Amino acid sequence: MASSFRALRTLFFTAIIGAIQEAAADQGYSVIITNTDENPDHEKAAIQMLQGHMVAGFIIASTSRLTDYHALLGPDPAVFIDREPGGQADHDYDTLLVDNTAGAQAVVETLIAQGATRIGMIASGVSTAGQERLRGYLRALQAHGMPYDPDIVYFSDVQQTKARQHTSQLLINQACDGLFAADVTLIQAALAEIEARHLTHIKLGAFDNVVWFDYLSQPVTTAEQPPTKWVIKRSIYSLTGLRGVRASQP
Repeated sequence: MASSFRALRTLFFTAIIGAIQEAAADQGYSVIITNTDENPDHEKAAIQMLQGHMVAGFIIASTSRLTDYHALLGPDPAVFIDREPGGQADHDYDTLLVDNTAGAQAVVETLIAQGATRIGMIASGVSTAGQERLRGYLRALQAHGMPYDPDIVYFSDVQQTKARQHTSQLLINQACDGLFAADVTLIQAALAEIEARHLTHIKLGAFDNVVWFDYLSQPVTTAEQPPTKWVIKRSIYSLTGLRGVRASQP
């Protein structure tokens, strides 16, 4: 069995990988893991390499909705995690998703309830999840009659090299009193900048949750991803013959 993921450095996918290995071993499978780093060419090369190893099936976190997975995978079974593969493949492959839009909206609405009046966003460079979380941010503003200002939405590159710089620009130059970071890696960078500048009044929100958030002096409102074991069990079931199962959990 093969697993192809977009960013092994994220805590969410680290947990997913560990659970895949455990669940696959329980059913007599070993797992080969590759890191695509959000690059469709890397993903294509990884899948072709794994096909050479005669793997039994694929668990994929897609890098692009433009990839022709039917042509790439051929008859090999596959299930997708965290984002739909795009096009007809959305209907032909089992996909396990979180509701990125609803989760992001809930976080931003909580920041508004906490008193934030100008909420900046550092959006993820991930093509699908990033856009869905941006949509949730916009819906929250609209629901509360707050204007959308494109100058306070910054888009991170996949490696998040400018996340601290974006944080400084939003909180200092743009005078935001709230900040929504689209994933846990971005909020980590933002927290480092906030601590360095002693900006303790900022209302913070993020998508994803980690245990150490509970120990921060600066509260962070988060949308937690679904339980890892739930995701993995559904993925393994799909690969082992339960076709047509589509699941979604906020």
